[in-house]
Amino acid sequence: MQPTSVIGHRGACGYAPENTLASIETAARLGLLVVEFDVKLAADGTPFVIHDDTLERTTGASGSVAEATAEELAALDAGSWFDDAFAGEPIPTLGAVLDRCDALGLEAICEIKPCPGVESETGRVVARAVAERGRHSVSSFSTTTLGAALAAAPDVPRALLVVILPGRWDSVARELKCESVHVWAGSLTVAAIDSVKNTGRSLCAYTVNDPERARFLVETGVDAVFSDRPDRVLAS
Repeated sequence: MQPTSVIGHRGACGYAPENTLASIETAARLGLLVVEFDVKLAADGTPFVIHDDTLERTTGASGSVAEATAEELAALDAGSWFDDAFAGEPIPTLGAVLDRCDALGLEAICEIKPCPGVESETGRVVARAVAERGRHSVSSFSTTTLGAALAAAPDVPRALLVVILPGRWDSVARELKCESVHVWAGSLTVAAIDSVKNTGRSLCAYTVNDPERARFLVETGVDAVFSDRPDRVLAS
């Protein structure tokens, strides 16, 4: 499969702790051209790359991302939970991850994953940060967040994230001026793929670790698949 058809999920999170610089670097070593990762705001508004609202799963710390300062988040170990070899790997800021992506020649899809109550603020902050780089894009499940991103940085490409294509997905995508739709692979049918492709938008499917399923989706019209183990999909 072509490298343009495979997107590293949270970097390459099958091989390194998700949403860390180590994971981004692993994706580059595997030959990827595009990576995806999640972004939330710390209490002081600094964007950090982390998936969960709470800290326990990936750092062992208690509390929430939204209540922690940038200094507190930067001091946490986001690698040991995955493997002792990654002990001390920090939760990176969005700026640090984008710097690394730029240095490695990677395109980034920044999934804006706001903590409750800061949907608009997170959309604005992340979109403006991405706009300064000029080559990356944003996505979100939150239409409020995407609307704020559109208002703050209209030139940054946006993707609508959904589990299952809702009945009015096209009108939502048009309203938010989304160039792409990202859909859970388990819900995709040939008819659903055709419905997106017929609008001229690109379609990506998450999260696909089975090479045969990935190949079927791409051959049926999906533009790219997100994968935790992208090398296996690339080799198919």
